[in-house]
Amino acid sequence: MEKLNCKATVGCLIRCVDTLVVVYEEQGGRGAWDIPAGGIELGETPEQAIKRELQEEVGLESPDNLRLIRVFWATVNNAPTVHFLYESIIDESIAKTLHPNTQDIQKIDCFSPKRVKELLDSQAYEHDLARDRLQCFLNDEAFQLVGAECQILIS
Repeated sequence: MEKLNCKATVGCLIRCVDTLVVVYEEQGGRGAWDIPAGGIELGETPEQAIKRELQEEVGLESPDNLRLIRVFWATVNNAPTVHFLYESIIDESIAKTLHPNTQDIQKIDCFSPKRVKELLDSQAYEHDLARDRLQCFLNDEAFQLVGAECQILIS
């Protein structure tokens, strides 16, 4: 069996009441709103990676109700990428404690579905993955696990 050499990433839809927690990240002089997300490091499981990313990007320590809701493929920077999308539901008291723990994140906010839609209509994304993650929140379609049988080679 031939193995596919691909990137592996994680992201988390953090829901708070009827809103989505989003982060503003600047890279290479460009900034964009997105959900907390990042790469899976060598030796990490997707769950370990998302817990690390949540702690690094928004200061959220090991959420109790973290669950994998979707696995899908995307192309990011011309490389095949498998993306593990998680969900966590938090209350307002936890949302108020969120804070950036990395220099890459400039702001954290909670966006309503209307504001997420406006964002998707107005913001240009470097790749489709960021757009797809936000669209999952709007569609509320991400509650099925898709493509769960993936063999991943993390390089």
